Amino acid sequence: MQGSFYNSNKMKYYLFIILFLITNVCVSQRIPIDKQQHFFIGVAVGSTASTIHTGAHPLVNTLIASSAAGIVKESYDMYHKGGVVDRADIYFTVAGGMVGGAATYFINKAIHKRMESHRSRRWL
Repeated sequence: MQGSFYNSNKMKYYLFIILFLITNVCVSQRIPIDKQQHFFIGVAVGSTASTIHTGAHPLVNTLIASSAAGIVKESYDMYHKGGVVDRADIYFTVAGGMVGGAATYFINKAIHKRMESHRSRRWL
């Protein structure tokens, strides 16, 4: 499969570019550090939730987990730190979760598709 999308060098190159663009957007737009932290924690929560196998679709798991993480963190801030709920923090957590979950879902889907094509060519 020469020249396919699943070539590991190309995949690493694409992932590097995506990571570079995300970090550049965060720095160039002068997004506050708090919002950046919520976004990247959302990415971690979303990618973890996307790999957990339940009866639901992985992106549904991602949406539920990242929403819950954002709401729990903001309620913690409200009750323990005496602050107010900042909805933008929740939105950034959910957005990061959806980015991380979607990336993990599509990468896993490509890996499983490639593994299936290798299994079908196996000699018995």
